[in-house]
Amino acid sequence: MQLTLSSLEAPVTQRNPSNNNRFRWKERGLGDGGTLSTILEDLEKAGFIRRYTAYGKTKKDSLYQLIDNFTLFYFKFLKEGIRYCDDFSQIPSRIFDNWAGHAFERLCLLHSEQIKKKLGISGIPTHVCSWQCRKDPQNGIEGAQIDLIIDKGSLGVTLCEMRFYEDDYPLSEKDEKDFARRRNSFRMVSKIRKPIQTILVTNMG
Repeated sequence: MQLTLSSLEAPVTQRNPSNNNRFRWKERGLGDGGTLSTILEDLEKAGFIRRYTAYGKTKKDSLYQLIDNFTLFYFKFLKEGIRYCDDFSQIPSRIFDNWAGHAFERLCLLHSEQIKKKLGISGIPTHVCSWQCRKDPQNGIEGAQIDLIIDKGSLGVTLCEMRFYEDDYPLSEKDEKDFARRRNSFRMVSKIRKPIQTILVTNMG
């Protein structure tokens, strides 16, 4: 099946800006049944998207994420004109920082095996996934999203916090509170009893 530009554009233009290009493709009007399955299979084999399951979910609940960096760059900076084509240094720092942060997260997701090796757990059977929950004030749960989780079975769960920074990352008190909040939300919603650790992954090591 031919992969059209519209097949890739739908999750970018209609996504929730906070979810880093995650989507359920069947909600985007690209077909269903055999046609949809073929589109998704072709895009996954070509490296444009990745399929994954959230923590505690089954394969039938799979989500897809657009991960081809050039395609995402095209839709972000080029499709609506050539505003930054002549001089990319003119991209506003806020827009660039946002782009760089999401690009680094995608890089980490594609290199989870290298992260596991660095942690010394490459020989341990693991399940790599993501997780998110909605805010539930009545039960004391704050909304949270964790893009990379390494489940080590009975050995525990590692929550990976990813940050892009042009120097050594300055870990702040706010970061530590955010990490603790997400960790607590994850424990409360997932109801797991095994150990949970949080690690910080940065581009500077």
